[in-house]
Amino acid sequence: YDSHRTVVTYEVTGAADSVELVYQGAEGEVHAEAVPLPWGDTVTLEGADAFFEVSAQTTDGSDQELACRVITYGTTLVEDRTVGGFVSCDGRVNQQ
Repeated sequence: YDSHRTVVTYEVTGAADSVELVYQGAEGEVHAEAVPLPWGDTVTLEGADAFFEVSAQTTDGSDQELACRVITYGTTLVEDRTVGGFVSCDGRVNQQ
């Protein structure tokens, strides 16, 4: 039994009013929803090498700037910025 837990915070910001968002939830489930920016959520991931992912694309398909970041306990695990209308941040919590 692996009791290892990691609390991560997903952040998505950008110039777009809203984005189609997909992210990995606490139970390994994937959430997909349209949200206004800026957006953030904190989830608790189970497992020493838990997978995290958040991606966003502009709801209207425009090439506006988007940025994503995944933070755990004040440390940025991954961040990315794009002007292509789609951005994704993913990885595993133990790969520092």
